[in-house]
Amino acid sequence: MKTKTINIKLRSLTIIFLALLAFNCSDDEDEKVTTVEVWKVTSITTENVYDFNKDGTESNDLFSELDCTFNQTLTFKSDKTGLFSAASTLALYVGADGNTVEAACIQGESFNADLTWSETESNRTLLINGESIVGTISGSQLIYNSELPVYSDDSGDSIEYYEGIRFVYDLQ
Repeated sequence: MKTKTINIKLRSLTIIFLALLAFNCSDDEDEKVTTVEVWKVTSITTENVYDFNKDGTESNDLFSELDCTFNQTLTFKSDKTGLFSAASTLALYVGADGNTVEAACIQGESFNADLTWSETESNRTLLINGESIVGTISGSQLIYNSELPVYSDDSGDSIEYYEGIRFVYDLQ
């Protein structure tokens, strides 16, 4: 009779010990969310060429055409979340003649938006404010091709067309 009691107690203790071991051996490193990568915008180009700065030379390079601080970054975290951050907003307008395109760089408070991300081979997909954007990773560059609405007046009510725009981010 004593033997059965001891075996039952030993089994019970073994089960309790294994249960405690399983709960106490969780890897704390897996639970921490860490920053995986930070990318900073190094180039923004438009599909067409313009002389936004009125210096007589047309270009599609917004860094050379506009006196603007394009301080945009993409931060990716280990839990597949992240942050898009920008120090300015870019707006394109069609002039009153219907042909002239103007650009405005609106400096102000930083703009931040949470994002989620996924990656397959050389593509990285972002989901920001419900919009999905697919980019290509090429070495230490992350490239997103998008379209920017061009407004017909300062009220922002009417969109004439969309201008193709390319954002290039370098890994920091």
